Amino acid sequence: VASGGAERLRAAGIEVVVGVRGEEAQAQNKIFFQNLRNPARPFIGLKLATTLDARIADQAGRSRWISGDAARDYVHWLRAGFDAIAVGAHTATVDDASLTVRGDLVPRRPPVRVVFSRQGDISSSLSLVKSAKEIPTILVTESHRPTSRLAQLEESGVEVLWVTSLPEGLMLLRQRGIGSLLVEGGGRLAGALLKEGLVDRYYWIQSPVWLGDEGIPAVQGFPGTSLVEADRWQVVERRALGQDTLLVVDREPCLPES
Repeated sequence: VASGGAERLRAAGIEVVVGVRGEEAQAQNKIFFQNLRNPARPFIGLKLATTLDARIADQAGRSRWISGDAARDYVHWLRAGFDAIAVGAHTATVDDASLTVRGDLVPRRPPVRVVFSRQGDISSSLSLVKSAKEIPTILVTESHRPTSRLAQLEESGVEVLWVTSLPEGLMLLRQRGIGSLLVEGGGRLAGALLKEGLVDRYYWIQSPVWLGDEGIPAVQGFPGTSLVEADRWQVVERRALGQDTLLVVDREPCLPES
């Protein structure tokens, strides 16, 4: 259909039908359409695995494992479709996650790892830092004060981006060729992105367990609103992942440019 293709096919006597299952196609190609509409920043997918009461960890910060095997397999499949995977500094430190794609699916290009830390306070002993020379790893920080720790990170192969705000950090990531970013926590980073209206799609994995008031909330720092003013997101998918449940919602419909 693009660039007059439909007209050329019709001129050749071929019947052309457009718009078939259009909404499903738009949802499936959300990243592509979002990049067309807003090329200044990456498409942002937020993925959180929570309890029934929306907790991402217990009072001691333990989050392994809230979700089951089927959900974790799904997350590796999901990661493979993004240019980069991101976490906040606290999540990177507590989980010491490698943020790689594992399993049978091998991505064409391993996703870049991104850590957001206002103070730049991540340890050189983390797995993602130790492997930074093999897998591109970026630290986005608002700390403009040179420190020996930041120097150690750069020596380990971590690219440090000094920014003044979260939106500026996303803009710089886009300039480095990152068109899609999967954010996997923690609660403060999720809240900051939601507060700025920067989340395009939310992947919610809900597990049948309760942690109570002392558990760590899935989202922090996201100011409340009235029910009348609250955004109502668009449901894209619902399905079971073993004993867990997946809900995928979009902040707004993403229609192709006319």
